[in-house]
Amino acid sequence: MTKNNPSSLRFAFILFTTIIVGFLGLFLSTLFIPKSAGLAGGAMVLLSGMGGLLVGLIAAIILSRKLKPQTLKTATQIATIIGIGLVGWGLYGLITTRQAIQEDIEKTKEFHKTHKPTATVDHTPTPSVFGKNEAIGTGLIKPSIKLNTPLYLYSAPNDVTPSDSITYKALLHGDLDIDHAPKEFKPVHLKLDYQIFYLRAKQESDGFFEVVIDEKSGKTTFVKSEDITFMPWKTFLLNVFAVEIHDPENNPIRKQPLRHATPLPNVNKNATLQPIEIKGEWLRVKVLNDDMETSDIGWFRWRSEDALLVTYSLLN
Repeated sequence: MTKNNPSSLRFAFILFTTIIVGFLGLFLSTLFIPKSAGLAGGAMVLLSGMGGLLVGLIAAIILSRKLKPQTLKTATQIATIIGIGLVGWGLYGLITTRQAIQEDIEKTKEFHKTHKPTATVDHTPTPSVFGKNEAIGTGLIKPSIKLNTPLYLYSAPNDVTPSDSITYKALLHGDLDIDHAPKEFKPVHLKLDYQIFYLRAKQESDGFFEVVIDEKSGKTTFVKSEDITFMPWKTFLLNVFAVEIHDPENNPIRKQPLRHATPLPNVNKNATLQPIEIKGEWLRVKVLNDDMETSDIGWFRWRSEDALLVTYSLLN
């Protein structure tokens, strides 16, 4: 900056004021843009920063013409110090972020050197529904879905060494996908972009769960209880979006949780049924109309001994 050159003062004031307001736009956007915005969030932050730069440029040009020379000089000195500090902070953040990404890549490479899979899995998410008359087991288990956090599989309870594992990889847009899994791998539900990954649990024994690793063949394996979250059927069904009755003619929605109770009249066969309560073999649901408003509430049997009498929808 030339000490006695008004043009240099104006240029420096406009440059650094624009930078300051641009950073301010970026900062404010991180406060008001929710994390649930997903991929759109990054674009919104970038747009906010560009908008801040534009607003800062216009404001700086106007102010540089209205401020008195001495005031402009002081303002330029302050803006220069702040602007240089922000640029330095931004460069430092960029460098450390790139270093963190590179470290994560190296850790992932190192991890996969010591965790060799038996096969690569088809990544197409195809949630499955097991047979209507098949034993449903005790519930579902949900593994931790995190990079470098494998789900170890064991051939038998109390085995010390895993026989296999399920690992994840990071995609370009930030989601995770299955990287490696056993050759026979068809979980009951798999849709990782929605953090959905469930295996059906058959029984628990000595800190291990026997789970169905392949719904097509019925093959099972064992996982440690400490490595998963277990959801009994009662808990799981109360957290799904909707259910559908296998045989509504012989298992209608009734006014009370009793087999001789009066069925609800005029229930649309295409109505959405949302679970709200479970008592034993009975499930209480809200009957929603086409406008997703509650038209009635009733009960029906969701299980018979060890058979599931409903299908369910995890997503809207």
